[in-house]
Amino acid sequence: NNSECESQVSTDSVESPPQDYSDDSVLSLLNSPDGASLLSEEAAKLTVDPLLSGGYDHIPQAGYLDCSTHTTTGERSHCEAMEPISLTMILLQKFTNNFSEERLLGQGAYGKVYRGVRHDGQEIAVKLLYDNMQTVSDEQFLHEFQNLIMLKHPNIVRLVGYCYDTQRQHMDFQGRIVFGETTQKALCFEYMPKGSLRKHLSDECKGLDWQARYKIIKGSCEGLKYLHKGLEKPFYHLDLKPDNILLDENMAPKLADFGLSKFYSEEPTKVTKGAVGTIGYMPHEYLFGNVVSNKLDIFSLGVVMIKIIAGPSGHTRHAEMHYQEFFDLVLGNWRKRLKEIWSSPEPLEAQCRQVKICTEIALSCMEIDRHKRPSIVDILHELNRTEIFIGKVTYYEQDPSLPLASTSNGVQPAASPPSSTSSPSRSPTPSAIAIGSDFLAQDRDEINIAWGAKDQFPEICKER
Repeated sequence: NNSECESQVSTDSVESPPQDYSDDSVLSLLNSPDGASLLSEEAAKLTVDPLLSGGYDHIPQAGYLDCSTHTTTGERSHCEAMEPISLTMILLQKFTNNFSEERLLGQGAYGKVYRGVRHDGQEIAVKLLYDNMQTVSDEQFLHEFQNLIMLKHPNIVRLVGYCYDTQRQHMDFQGRIVFGETTQKALCFEYMPKGSLRKHLSDECKGLDWQARYKIIKGSCEGLKYLHKGLEKPFYHLDLKPDNILLDENMAPKLADFGLSKFYSEEPTKVTKGAVGTIGYMPHEYLFGNVVSNKLDIFSLGVVMIKIIAGPSGHTRHAEMHYQEFFDLVLGNWRKRLKEIWSSPEPLEAQCRQVKICTEIALSCMEIDRHKRPSIVDILHELNRTEIFIGKVTYYEQDPSLPLASTSNGVQPAASPPSSTSSPSRSPTPSAIAIGSDFLAQDRDEINIAWGAKDQFPEICKER
């Protein structure tokens, strides 16, 4: 969500500036039958792109994307698959009320994000780079654009437009009025009305309920799986944190801010000299060796998950407390809260079990040794198993005469579903973090006794 203005002053012969367009005239163009094509021709006159010969030649031509008339699911999917289109700065100023403070959504190191409202009422987020700021070069802008234009997934924020607008303006240069070139850059995204995840973080005793938190965890993992496994080359986010996870009107998460992201070959690790990420979300191997791999994102995901489960101070509490003390505290708090919702023991225990497994996954993601961290595929596999189990418990609740589970998933009916006092809860030790092999060896029997389940927790820490 960034846009930059670069001023390049020229003392050459003064030329008349190109024709200016008022907001009203631009909108009249848009509403005319041939408005899009006419606007494209005039926008081309306004734009002098210095990168046309070196990398921007593949960018779509100027136009105007209007998805407001697409109402069916198929049409909407087709609309969302369309390539981002070029927008002039005049239009973006109109959409954002001239980038007014009332429309400001947030700001970062490179620019500010504004809420834009199109003439049809549809909202977008406009990322405007800071004026005259040299830290974001043409190449960096192109890099982020190239990253974003090819990412298409329900849990990835969608790029809908961009602006790379070069205009000549009257400027004062050493007491003389000259024409200088000003390049303005912006990226436009689908609008996320619920804002960033950071605004919704709270401890386990208040705020979002467990189902909402689990939905955010699962969706974030789905987005990360797409980056790591769903593209021709692996794609590392490198700055996964609550600020970069945005929520739509249904609280579904979408990963955002890919300015630092990079594509990598099949080689599993790289050593980089460039700075990436945010302190607090970076693993040991990067802080002390600049090693980058997909396990860097996994570590960041673990920190995010802990903050979703235990609140913004969850990671700090985990660092300051003994492992088992922290584990018991978090699960105990969630058990108290879930008891307010679930009166019968079976669904209560199924939900507590999901909290437990999510916490174990999060802690396994933060292992110092990156080789012990699970892959995103294995994480999602385990999350899916908790959903299957909850579904079977719900099915059983509706008709207790039906079998609780099928043998194909290795889950057998529980002779006596555990209550909060039926079996003492023992958290894994630090050496048995999450769902690793040590945890299996030490806790499998206890789980089998409590649930009548066999082979319930696969060894997901093994690399596939």
